[in-house]
Amino acid sequence: MIDYSHYVFNLHKLLKTLENNRHEYKTRFEMLEETLDPLLKQNRGHASHTHQQHGQNENGSTTSQQSFQVRNIKLDFPKFDGLEVL
Repeated sequence: MIDYSHYVFNLHKLLKTLENNRHEYKTRFEMLEETLDPLLKQNRGHASHTHQQHGQNENGSTTSQQSFQVRNIKLDFPKFDGLEVL
């Protein structure tokens, strides 16, 4: 007869570790949300203010401008040719 008690013990230990990690991550995410919430509200206020500054164009539609620039950067990494092996 096979004794599964060792596996059951390890499974319970693993489940307890997962539950502890879940609780820890939940707490961390709550702290992040509390920290980011004022920044998001401030950013929304800034976006609203920027939108009001731009107003409407001659067609009556609203205009808006992004507050950041997006740049595409190509990274070139050296290729391994097999000559200099550690």
